[in-house]
Amino acid sequence: MASEKTENTVRRTALDAYHILDTPPEHAFDEIAALAADLCETPIALISLVDTNRQWFKARTGTALCETPLSHSVCAFTLEHDTPLIIPDLTQDSRTAANPLVTHAPHIRFYAGIPLITPDATPIGSLCVIDTQPRPQGLTARQTRNLQRLATQVMALLELRRHVDRQDTRLTHHHRAGLKNSRRALTAERENERLRDSDTRSRRAQISGRIGTFEFDPISGRTITSPEFCQALGLPIAPHYPASTLDTLLTDPSAGWLALPDTPFDPEGFQDLEFRIRHPSDGAHRWLLRRAERITSDSHTPTPIFGTIHDVTDRKVQQIHQQTILRLADELRALEREEDIISLATHVIGQTLAPSAVGYATMDDDQNHITIMQDWTAPGIDSRRGRYRLDDYGQFTTTLRQGRTVTIADVAAEVTPPHAAKALLDLGIHAQINHPLLDHKRLQNLFFVHSNTPRVWNEAEIAFVIAIADRADVAIAKRRAEATQHLLNHELSHRLKNTLAMVMAVSRSTLRPLAEQEPVKALEKRIQALSAAHDILLQRNWLNAHLRTLVHSVLTAVTPADRFTLEGPDFEIDQQITLSFSLVLHELVTNALKYGALSLPQGHVHIRWTIAADTLTFLWIEQNGPPIHTPPEKKGFGSRLITLGLLGTGGVTTRYEPSGLTVEMRALTHRIASR
Repeated sequence: MASEKTENTVRRTALDAYHILDTPPEHAFDEIAALAADLCETPIALISLVDTNRQWFKARTGTALCETPLSHSVCAFTLEHDTPLIIPDLTQDSRTAANPLVTHAPHIRFYAGIPLITPDATPIGSLCVIDTQPRPQGLTARQTRNLQRLATQVMALLELRRHVDRQDTRLTHHHRAGLKNSRRALTAERENERLRDSDTRSRRAQISGRIGTFEFDPISGRTITSPEFCQALGLPIAPHYPASTLDTLLTDPSAGWLALPDTPFDPEGFQDLEFRIRHPSDGAHRWLLRRAERITSDSHTPTPIFGTIHDVTDRKVQQIHQQTILRLADELRALEREEDIISLATHVIGQTLAPSAVGYATMDDDQNHITIMQDWTAPGIDSRRGRYRLDDYGQFTTTLRQGRTVTIADVAAEVTPPHAAKALLDLGIHAQINHPLLDHKRLQNLFFVHSNTPRVWNEAEIAFVIAIADRADVAIAKRRAEATQHLLNHELSHRLKNTLAMVMAVSRSTLRPLAEQEPVKALEKRIQALSAAHDILLQRNWLNAHLRTLVHSVLTAVTPADRFTLEGPDFEIDQQITLSFSLVLHELVTNALKYGALSLPQGHVHIRWTIAADTLTFLWIEQNGPPIHTPPEKKGFGSRLITLGLLGTGGVTTRYEPSGLTVEMRALTHRIASR
């Protein structure tokens, strides 16, 4: 307890030295919190200072809280270490599982904090990012590294703030006393040197975080720029630029990079803006995030606008790649032919990464030759289609056979032996990505991306190629499996029809002596109805059947399609229901031909089904047939079969009305729908 009190006292003394607690918001600190949230892609980021009985937020984004009791603080645990504290799931950590901010709103789940440590090694708080979803993977190494740099920037700002306070105090004292002591002047110079050093550290943090600052004068239209601002836009470093020069870099100049609000005097009018430029140095596209605010003024004179520019190309490219992959997955599901799948995959990579060529190659049985059947090429680039001996193009082919992706940024410098490099260069290949696709540990196919100039492939580009190639390979394998299954199904259907034909032949031979042949014919027709239902299921890979297709198939087997009408929504029924219900439909249409509406030329059957309140209602309505005066007294096997209904358990109402027979069947949709 004594040790804890001592730590609290030391920490409070350090905080008092900065004169920071309960001060108004400051733009520099707010920008760091916003940048931390953007860097780590979290909804919440804080600069938290831990007092004796509370934690107070100097800067915050994503929350309205300005402080919490110390008992609610996760940042307090950060003070126990001089390294980052990362908790992937706060509900699973004994230190935080009962924290009110975890068990109640805002229900935080992920925490990553970097301790803020003074030059004399006293921890006073943390720069932290928080998410409302668990993150089992934590932060990436790049995110952790840059978050530490931002924490260093926070301490640099605090030190700068303290030095400025000290300098102001000393200058005021000098002014009042009128002292011009050379020794004190030297001390002031040393303090100024420390300030300049702190400013240097601040600029280094801006460089590492790729943050540029600017000030826009709406009256002159001139933008005062920092060196980092100029570097982000690929411009020569200059103290200022006209806004028109900056607009020329935009790929879509319609709005302008500054995007001034409609009301020029409204300080709340600015929104964060992401825009794309074409970098003058290499012509590549870069994405930048602009944040800005206007100095408030009671006058109607336009006031300056201050802001920052942050290069967010990596994050934006990752978002574009993810959206492209999701869109590709949807489009692949609609394609049936292998060549269409390969064409789509190569086209997507070509349009997204802008290489010189993208292709798909098949490995020959000898495991030494590949055949490129399809490829995408940029304008002016020859197709790569043809047959090639793999080992002619470098020793990296051994790595491919092991199932590992090979990336080469400069063929001339990286490929050995020299004759292999020359063979690639002769084809116009100066950089490449090769992703092997294995089957039972054997190289089966190869997905490649070529560049006609040396090119350093970044992690996002490599991951994108692998994701597209793997999805295309899975789609191709699925289509091949479906084709094999289709062939097997048809072979099975052929054998089953032969079996049914044998059953019918045996039944005719066995039952021929019977004087009454009507039951024999009925049996044969029921077997035919089962065969028709089987054909429908086979067309659907024996998974399910559309109700409309089933009804139409069974009825047209015995009567023309113009003798009945179908009305009802699309609905798929289970395979077992398909078989049993086909027999019910066969009995209905057979009885209609013998005794009901279809026994007369003008007779007609109207079939309608509806779905309401999770129940399917199926109606068989006969019209313009022989008038019915009394229901039949004798009910045979067919009539009893009809009463089994859709499920085989009843739910059937039969009405013998003067206008014709009406049969109503009902069943819960979840019991008959395809599974």
